[in-house]
Amino acid sequence: IRRNSLVFKVVPPYLQQSRSFVFEAVEQNGDTLAHLSAEFQGDRDIVAAAVTQNGLALQYAPRWLRSDRDLVLQAVSENDAALQHADDHLREDKKIILSSIK
Repeated sequence: IRRNSLVFKVVPPYLQQSRSFVFEAVEQNGDTLAHLSAEFQGDRDIVAAAVTQNGLALQYAPRWLRSDRDLVLQAVSENDAALQHADDHLREDKKIILSSIK
């Protein structure tokens, strides 16, 4: 999973449904978020771990989490390009913009 998030798709279902396994997977490769169930994609802690590892993973989070200022700050701190995946109103947030250009 560390090198290729697609590996998650062939992981046994019981592991794909294990919150602790999913959490470890996104910590290793934030792009794994793209392959998770909607339940896990909507889990704030899992999304936070994913965007901390790879800010661009924000694009796989549901809209309501892309509106979460703290998550967006984490994402743009890791990768300034994550700003493009933030909710519109946060793209105009001064602190977020400044974090993305550091």
